[in-house]
Amino acid sequence: MYLVRIGESKMEIPEELVVRDKRKISLSGNDAWFGFIVGILGLILGLYAIGRYCYDLSIQIPEREALRKEGRTITGTVSRISSTRRTGEYVEYSFLILGKTYIGKAHIADGNDDVERNKSIQIRYLPSDPNVNHPAAWEWSAVTGLNVVVFAVIFASIGAFALIFLNREKEILKRGDPVRGKVLRCEPRKSIFRVSYLFTTDEGIQIEGSSENYEQYERGDGIWVLYLPKNPKRNRSYPMLYFTACER
Repeated sequence: MYLVRIGESKMEIPEELVVRDKRKISLSGNDAWFGFIVGILGLILGLYAIGRYCYDLSIQIPEREALRKEGRTITGTVSRISSTRRTGEYVEYSFLILGKTYIGKAHIADGNDDVERNKSIQIRYLPSDPNVNHPAAWEWSAVTGLNVVVFAVIFASIGAFALIFLNREKEILKRGDPVRGKVLRCEPRKSIFRVSYLFTTDEGIQIEGSSENYEQYERGDGIWVLYLPKNPKRNRSYPMLYFTACER
């Protein structure tokens, strides 16, 4: 099978690109594997954090409602104050009921900066289960912990974007038609090159495209291009940056 090279003689298509849809494709290079791993981890961690927040929410809401209706107040002692950049400040406390010590932990609400270690703190608890408790001075809110959700959404979005991008690149290599194009310009980008090229589809339509490539070209050089027949504007120079096709 042959395709016409712009301005030159016919050239044989690389063996690994001859049959469309049956190409053996694998990730190529450290950047591709890094993107794949980041995508998987970002998506998993992000979705886990969002799911955990929703799960905690489903438990916290009925507990807080029960505390408002049936809760009793007792004086406890602040045992520790901790903080992280993502989750904010938390107070840990303990209180005594019928000779048994119970402990609790709560996010410090805005306007309660007077909480100090070893000082007393009013606690509201459920008589039927003192393990369900919360500082009486402020109400728990579903907004608590939303900053963690924001980070989780960002992680999940980055992961999803990376996987979608790689899948779109893979689709071009798997289903794209090969054609010989002509290099218009080649610009260095750190360790790679941004190559712009012109090619003609099987329908005779000329399209200008560009993609990143490990190889350096000169203006007028020939270059293999893969494009999707139903959407020729989705095209890449070959060999591609993140995937490679193996010979059958």
